Formats: sequence, structure tokens, C-alpha cells
Amino acid sequence: GLAAGLAVGLALGDALARRQRVAGANSPCCGGAAATASGDSREGGEQDGGAVPDAPDQPLRRLRRVEAALRDRIGRVAVVLERTANSHNFAAVLRTAEGLGFQHIYVVSVLPEVQRLEAPRKRGSAPPTSNTKRVPAWEEDDAQYDLHVGVGRGATKWLTLHVFEKTHDAIAALRRDGFDIWVTDLSQRAKPLGVRGSASGLVVPPKLAFVMGTEGAGVSQAFVDAADERVFLPQSGFADSFNISVAAAMMMQQLLFMAPEIVGSLPEPEKRALREQWYLEMARNEEERAEFLALLDNPPPAFTDTRRHDSHRTPRMRPSDVKKMVDGESYQPGR
Repeated sequence: GLAAGLAVGLALGDALARRQRVAGANSPCCGGAAATASGDSREGGEQDGGAVPDAPDQPLRRLRRVEAALRDRIGRVAVVLERTANSHNFAAVLRTAEGLGFQHIYVVSVLPEVQRLEAPRKRGSAPPTSNTKRVPAWEEDDAQYDLHVGVGRGATKWLTLHVFEKTHDAIAALRRDGFDIWVTDLSQRAKPLGVRGSASGLVVPPKLAFVMGTEGAGVSQAFVDAADERVFLPQSGFADSFNISVAAAMMMQQLLFMAPEIVGSLPEPEKRALREQWYLEMARNEEERAEFLALLDNPPPAFTDTRRHDSHRTPRMRPSDVKKMVDGESYQPGR
């Protein structure tokens, strides 16, 4: 959790800083002139054209966090997951993509036989008995699956998922939506991504979909044949590859480094549709629903970023785990 949080924070923070240098402080996509024109001038920590961080005394806190997320949402780059069978990996990729602001996720569902292997055991059903040593592992898998599904569902509330049963249908949809396709590939015909990729002439196109394949076999031949580029993450060790959730996170981070201007690239009509969806998600009752919907055409100014104030952060761990970590002392988020 801490390592993933640091990676997400560093990647997005660096990308935002680069984007501001490239576009200039008054670029509309950076919240510069637009935020200043909104008249949201407050004392204490003003930055980004008048934006301020979250604080308990700020009005419409939830909506202002929504606006911060919408301001930086990425529409130019889509993440494609082809038949990712492991629930942990799938949930981890979704959470990282959402945390870094990648809005569109294209998913090619796992094969039926893989779905049966990966499906969780029904509550109350007996675990395997042919090998008693597997029983604890089976029960642990059930618990882990529940956790991963919870994490994945938490991320999918804020993502736009495009789900396909067949690879060819996903490829056709990506082309129809105007995406170039880069596939991850370990063959020697692939080009290195990142710092070493500059020598390969890789430039992030106006719209890019990068494809991650199955944990064992990688992307399908159909995606390889359709690819505009084959790319890989350079390694200096003897491991053949990275875990797919790690590789996907590194890919997203590298793309943010290569093209910081993708931050905030979600088209305005999509932002408007998401604003309505997310405002309703934030509403706790019918009164707030009506109040929030009335603000769609005149939304409140965005916070500096989506981080909650310290007083509103709680550890996302089971109390028993927290107790073990701090030897029974009360846990407080880092200041």
C-alpha cells in the first residue's frame, strides 16, 4: 500500500509539474486562468490559480474533490486488459489506473474455462478434499478474492469499462474510437519504453491504447498483428518479466513521464457526463442529490488535488491488523 501510494503520487505529481511547464500556468487544462477567473481566492496555501487543498471548513468538499479528479482525468490513453485471469492482478491494475487518472479501460474477458478456475467457491460449499494441504490455501484464496473484488469495485465506480468477449471485437472498437495500439511484448522486435525508448523514436500518439496480456502467455497473436508498436519495459536482471499489475503500473508511469500533456485530456462532454454520475455518487440523500444536480452547470472550484485532509483520513486496514502493527496503540495517519 505505501509503496503503491508513493509510486502513484510521484508519477502524477511529476506529470502535473511537467504539464504545467509545457502548457504554461494559464492553460485551461491546468486550471490556471479558468480557476483564477472563478474568483475562488482564499487565504492560506493558495496555488494553481486560486485552488486550495482539502480542509474541514471548506464548503462542498466532496464535489470539489470530484472537480479535482475531473480536471486531471486522462482521455488520450486507454488501458487494455486481455484475458487477465487473476483477481488480484485485475483489481490492482484497475486501482492503479483510477489513481493515476486513466479513465477508459478496455477488457477482453477471460476464457470460460479460466473463469471456472478463477471463480470463488460459493459460501458454505466444501473445499477440495483430495489434498488436505490445499484446504488452508483454498480458504485464503476465498478471503483474498473477496478483498480484491472489493478493491476492484471501489475503482470501477470511477472508471469507464468497455468489456468484450472476443479480442477481434475489442480491436475493432479501439480502431473505431481512434486509438493507436501498443502491445507489451518480450520479443526482440519490441522497442524499449521510457528513457531508453527515446532512441527508438517512440512518441505517444494523439490517442493510444496499450495492451497487457495474460499472466503467462502475454497478449494474443491477434493483438500483436494489429499493433502499431510493440513495446517492452527494459530490465537489467534475469527475471523474464514483471508481474502484470506491476508492469501495468510502470507502463502508466512511463507514459505520464513521456507525455505529461495527457493529464487533463478527457474531452469536456465526457467530463460533463462523469460530473453528473460522480455528483450523484457523492450524494448521501435526496436533498443532496437535488443540491448537487443544481450545480452541474456551475460547479464549485476544484481542490489542489484529491487528497483528503488529515482529519478525514482513516487507515484502510482491518482493526486487527492495525493492532498488530502498532502493538495495540491507537493508529493515526501520518501528518
